[in-house]
Parts: sequence; structure tokens; C-alpha cells
Amino acid sequence: MENSANIESAEDHFGRRVRVEREHRGWTQADLARELEKVGVRLHPSAIAKIELRDTDRPRAIRLDEAAALAKVLGLGVDELVGRAALFDKQAAIDRISDTCLRLARSLVDERKRLDDAFNALDMTPDSLRHKATLMDEGLVDIAETSIVFKRAVLILEAFHDLRSKIGDLGFDLASIAHYREMGESELDAALKDSAIFQGVSSSDDASA
Repeated sequence: MENSANIESAEDHFGRRVRVEREHRGWTQADLARELEKVGVRLHPSAIAKIELRDTDRPRAIRLDEAAALAKVLGLGVDELVGRAALFDKQAAIDRISDTCLRLARSLVDERKRLDDAFNALDMTPDSLRHKATLMDEGLVDIAETSIVFKRAVLILEAFHDLRSKIGDLGFDLASIAHYREMGESELDAALKDSAIFQGVSSSDDASA
């Protein structure tokens, strides 16, 4: 029978994982205390040290609200911090990423249509924005005489065209990320050869050879 003293408890794993995640982010215990305060939990840096330090006779207990807050500021789940294997499953993580990207991409399509409709309504006023902007460029209309609503509309017009392009690019990137889940092995191999990360690894290998 295995000695229970050698079995790491969930709290011990949690504390060690908090330390690793904190150090990975380059945070001191004081930095982590400040992040916790932003989500409504006050923990002195010394208390964080006791949470992280588990190899004592009487390690500090970790309250549920503290565990939830630590997980939140570290961007992880409580289950992941206590070391439950299911949340370390890479396929499960890929599924969550893909589903989230698909939701965002669909939302972008819907919101862009709403923006387009509102923009078209703005642009199809009797006093056409484009026509009036041309008159202003030619010096045929004094900008000081134009209404504040028109001035706002002109600036929105200029910014909106750039925004539409960015929304389109973001939607494409989100859909591409989600599509990786559906790729077969040959497609993935071809995509990997073109990836910057793969090329960087290959270059490092070549240099060390």
C-alpha cells in the first residue's frame, strides 16, 4: 500500500502550480496580490507565500474564494490548478478554442451587417456626405458653416472604411483558427511547413547541426 505521506494533496498541487504560473508571468508575490485586489480578494504577499509553500508541517489552508480568484487572475480553471488531467487534454483545449473562434466569427458577421445598415442609413441622407465632402475639398463649402452632425459623420465615414477591412481580416483569422480542428493530417503537415513557428524550429535545428 502506497504511503499516504507521499501522495500530493490537491492543495499542495494548487500551491505549487500558483508559484510556477506566477513566476512564468514575471510577477512577484506583491504583483499577484495587486492583481487579486482588482478582482475583490485581498491577500497579503506573505499569505501568497504560505499558499505556495506546501512543504511545512502545517501548510496554510486555501479558501474557496481565494482559489477562484487566483484561477481568475492567472487565466486558468481551478480544476487545472489542482492538476486534474481532463483540463490538460490538448484536444479539449483545441475544441474550446475552435468553438470560441467560431462564435466570435459569427458574431462579427452579424455585427458588421448592423454596422453596414447603420452606415448606409447615414450615407443616404438627402445631403449626401460624399458630395458635401467633395464640395468642402474644393473650397465650395465653408467647414465652419457645416453642422456638428455632419462633421461627426465625415469622421465616422473615414474611420469606418478602415474598420471594415480590419473586421474582415479578423473574421478570416478566427475562421482559419477554427478550421484547423477539421484538417486531416496531410493538410496539417502542409500548413505546418508554412508556419513561422515550424520554420523557426527548423532553422534552429539546422544551425545546431
